Amino acid sequence: MVDDDEKDLEGAIVEVKVADIVKTAKTDASGNYKIELTLNRTEYDVNTLKLEAKCRNGSGKKTETIDLTRRNVIYKDFKLNCETVLTDPQFPPVINTFEQAGFLFELQECKLTGGKVVCKFLITSKGHDTELMVDVTSAQSRIFDTQGNEYKLLEAKLSDATGSKNWLRKSVVKDVPIKASFSFGNYIQVAKIAKMQIYCRDLYGDYFIVDFRNITVK
Repeated sequence: MVDDDEKDLEGAIVEVKVADIVKTAKTDASGNYKIELTLNRTEYDVNTLKLEAKCRNGSGKKTETIDLTRRNVIYKDFKLNCETVLTDPQFPPVINTFEQAGFLFELQECKLTGGKVVCKFLITSKGHDTELMVDVTSAQSRIFDTQGNEYKLLEAKLSDATGSKNWLRKSVVKDVPIKASFSFGNYIQVAKIAKMQIYCRDLYGDYFIVDFRNITVK
């Protein structure tokens, strides 16, 4: 993948959609990417694949539909115009992403506020309208600093989510991001997060852990 000046484009996001399956990858320093996808033809009777490439700053995007009946291996180059865009100071640029169980977690920032580390996200369902639940009491929702010290999740916010003291529950519409924030520790001083984990559950009750590494705290 290259930009308008024919320079290799690093960090662009490439997304593949087939039926309800979504997979993503980022281009490396040479502008290359690789996505492997195996379909069970008994379960998925589909003939087309949607391939989308977008700039990491959100300024440019291209989409193409590919006929799966004609080829199994796809080589696709994109040229994107990734000009610099201005961002609303209330919505910092995405600094890291994590995708699992059909949810895309986009980490915007982690900031030390009142002795707590507060991390802000945008969360999007990439598959269908669904429901996300976050366990606010699990020992697996935590951060580690670079010295190996562990700090538990104190508070979680999912837009206007409701729930018990143990779980936050939020309905999520496909492709419509919701705001979220997670607060860790108390009376701490952390300059960098070595590892962050958030314990979640999807609409079907399946558990998964959101995992981020090496995050600078402002």
